[in-house]
Amino acid sequence: MGEKWFTETSKEIPIIAEMDVVVVGGGPSGVASAVTAAEQGMKTLIIERYGFFGGMSVAGLSGTIGGLYSSSTKSKLEQIVHGFAGSFQVY
Repeated sequence: MGEKWFTETSKEIPIIAEMDVVVVGGGPSGVASAVTAAEQGMKTLIIERYGFFGGMSVAGLSGTIGGLYSSSTKSKLEQIVHGFAGSFQVY
């Protein structure tokens, strides 16, 4: 079987932005990646197909991307996840 080729005519595509990092998908991992890259000083773009971040964690009504506290019976919440996820606050 020989090689197959597809030839496309050249076209002009406008460049609307120049980025260091492009993250496709605003689920928990995408948001963490984009924020972390931006905090490191990289020009960052995140692309999300829906009108909100959080992916199925939010769309599936199964939780949030900030569920970072223990569900113990203590009267005070205890933060159990830190790092990027620790930047989410409970009020």
